Amino acid sequence: VQLTQSVLFRDPERAVRANEILGRHPEFRLLVRDELSFERAQQLLPDVDAALSYDMALGWDPKPVQLATTGPVLVIARDDREASSGLISAAAEWSDVDTRVTDWTRHDEHPKSWHRARKIMRLNGDLLARSRRFRGLVPTLPTGTLVRQLEHVNDWNVDWAVDLFAASPAMVVDRLHAHVLAALLGIPHVVLDNDHGKISTVFHSYTGQFSTAHYAVSPDEAHEQLRDILVDGHASRLRRTD
Repeated sequence: VQLTQSVLFRDPERAVRANEILGRHPEFRLLVRDELSFERAQQLLPDVDAALSYDMALGWDPKPVQLATTGPVLVIARDDREASSGLISAAAEWSDVDTRVTDWTRHDEHPKSWHRARKIMRLNGDLLARSRRFRGLVPTLPTGTLVRQLEHVNDWNVDWAVDLFAASPAMVVDRLHAHVLAALLGIPHVVLDNDHGKISTVFHSYTGQFSTAHYAVSPDEAHEQLRDILVDGHASRLRRTD
């Protein structure tokens, strides 16, 4: 079972190859989290058993947390190849709103134990690739060791995100799981899409039902919606401009 994913092939030849490999498996099932991915899977992976499923992050049950009513608006803006909203540069120019612009994937604030766990998991990935190449003659790390490293990384990531998010009265994001976690925590936020429609399709399919979630098609619209959120009493951090 491939757990919930979005489907996009930038290279058509890779789609053909994926269909050949996955289609040969007698019991493989691909779970996709939105209708657009399901359509792509049906078109590009005709020999693969695909099914729609909610994004797994929605299964997270957050512990009660005290949410901030003041402080800077948190802007989670991606700067990788999926970035397309222009949020990272636009938010820096919102002079009427106190903002903190960052991306939660940056690792400079992560502890040494987090980096060590990531290195161990990457090492096992290398060992696994070699084991496949040499027909199982290269040993991989014990499963228990990997489980402990994965749990440590996941627990730290979620706890760090909760602390980061809860310190802001409102958010603007262009990452899917930043949107999902903000919604589950009850933080009012505005969502922009990534480069291939992953966020918009999920939002319009089901996560848009959260009353605290708002969708924008551009940074300018996100700015206006954010101002409305702040003025409506969710928070009060508009700067005075003379």
